[in-house]
Amino acid sequence: MKQLLLSRFKMKDMSELHYCLGIVIKYDKIGKLVEMYQKQYILKMLEKYKFQDAKQVTTTADPNLQSVALALTRDELTALIF
Repeated sequence: MKQLLLSRFKMKDMSELHYCLGIVIKYDKIGKLVEMYQKQYILKMLEKYKFQDAKQVTTTADPNLQSVALALTRDELTALIF
């Protein structure tokens, strides 16, 4: 994939991506997982709209709902992006 991109676009390899478009990207090489966080983006939006001092509130949720974490391997993430 890298060679294909290099042949089509002027670019340089700056190693693994760690931050892009407000998303922090972390790699777990042992578990072969990629984690993505948007905390910085959310904090920026709170500041932009002057809500950085707003108090947190608890929102009730349906107790029957289960949260699901999406864990993708690096290959799966690459397949989704390209």
